[in-house]
Amino acid sequence: MMYSRLGRRAALVGLVLGLWAVAGCGGKDAGPFGALLARLPADADLVVSMDVAEAVRTGRAWAEELQLLPLLQASQELKDLVQGQRTALDQVLAPMRDKLGLDPFKDLGLAALGLRLVPGAEPRAVVVVQGAFPPDFLKRAFPEAPLEERDGLQIARPEKDLEVALLDGVVVLAHQELAAQARKPDGKSLEALLARHPALAGKVEPGFLGRASFLLSDALKAELSREAPPAGVGLGLLTGLARCELELGREVRLGVLSADERTAESWHYLMIALADGLMGSQHAARAIAQLALALDLDRLPDVPAPVRLLLKDDAALATSLEVLLPPPAALPDVRREGLLVSLRSERKTWVALSAVAAGMLSAFIVPALMIGMAMDDLDQSLKAAVPPDAPPVPAAPPAPPSGGGAP
Repeated sequence: MMYSRLGRRAALVGLVLGLWAVAGCGGKDAGPFGALLARLPADADLVVSMDVAEAVRTGRAWAEELQLLPLLQASQELKDLVQGQRTALDQVLAPMRDKLGLDPFKDLGLAALGLRLVPGAEPRAVVVVQGAFPPDFLKRAFPEAPLEERDGLQIARPEKDLEVALLDGVVVLAHQELAAQARKPDGKSLEALLARHPALAGKVEPGFLGRASFLLSDALKAELSREAPPAGVGLGLLTGLARCELELGREVRLGVLSADERTAESWHYLMIALADGLMGSQHAARAIAQLALALDLDRLPDVPAPVRLLLKDDAALATSLEVLLPPPAALPDVRREGLLVSLRSERKTWVALSAVAAGMLSAFIVPALMIGMAMDDLDQSLKAAVPPDAPPVPAAPPAPPSGGGAP
């Protein structure tokens, strides 16, 4: 029951935060996100802020870049295939636009999430999204939820302990314990939140997509220690963690603040391993792609037609590879300053890591399919070699017992 309720709540959060995906400040100043962060709980353990509009622009720019790839320019069939996918996506989004009264690719701005983690209980969340929401958005989005009038606002209750309100172009979804503060910030919450998560007050640079800050409270550490296996391998990486910060933009920045020297040393080694893995993934992704070119995989009989089109033009595929997965331009930068360990890298290195994961999976799947097809062909050949009405092969006589024989 608990997991089904969590699933429903995740769906509600996903409805608000996930609409877009169907696609120097400091001190007390959170820049353009200040008004949203002020609505979050001051004691939130996890805080996420994102520029939904910038994410959409980045996705569109990437899609336009794909359209100019030599691989697509050389094949009208591939152009038609990509256009067909875009048309299919638009057909999926059209009913959503009609139902919700907004376009997820055009009408959303900034968003923020605050999550309070309670050991032994369900998390308490607040989600805030700016956008061009129609006045009847609540009725459109939650047609079966009862609506209440409170403080001059309409409030939907899709779950007993969840409240959703629309005010001043902002949708606020909150657990009922946090809803009042989320709708009417008291002015002190933002200062307390930034003291707890100082990374949220960092400068918003061009190309900024999102930022997250996670703080592991003493109560959560105690819960982890109780639930950990007796050996507790790697547990210190978590129980000795003070705060973890992630920023996505033109670079990926990951920072971990530890509570003690031993944990900081462990995180330093882990960051070095991650940096080496990121560099290796870029080279490995390129190697896998070059290997695919060398093996003429388009000649396999059961290769799907879209994949065959991708593999057919070796020259265009090789040129496109240099655009999608160029050689690493800079090494990931790992630094340790006291108890703080940080890593900075190009965003494309993480794309390469995803490509390697897919390539490694293919490295197992493709040979398995080829072996399976070969075994199936062998089985069919054996069946064809033996007529269906052939007499059964007599069983071999049993072997004489060891040491036996005629006296």
